[in-house]
Amino acid sequence: MEASLGTKIFWMISIGMVIGYIGFFIYRKGMNLIPSIIISTVGALAGGLSAVWLSFNVPLGLAWLGGIAILFITNVFLQGGEEKHVEEAASS
Repeated sequence: MEASLGTKIFWMISIGMVIGYIGFFIYRKGMNLIPSIIISTVGALAGGLSAVWLSFNVPLGLAWLGGIAILFITNVFLQGGEEKHVEEAASS
């Protein structure tokens, strides 16, 4: 039985929110809780809806992958920026 698009979107949003909540505790030096949840939810929706649009059979798997990937990338860039500012302040 095939799930409706609304059900898939609900689960994509839920997956993104859980990833953002867990990711907040993994990346302590990254974003705060609310931006972490929002970014991972957007990534999960992008991954999952692109899978639906391309007719792949695993939209929730790609939603999971998209949420983790976008959260990881944003946290890596934020951490790199903080380290650079700390080094510049110490050398001044």
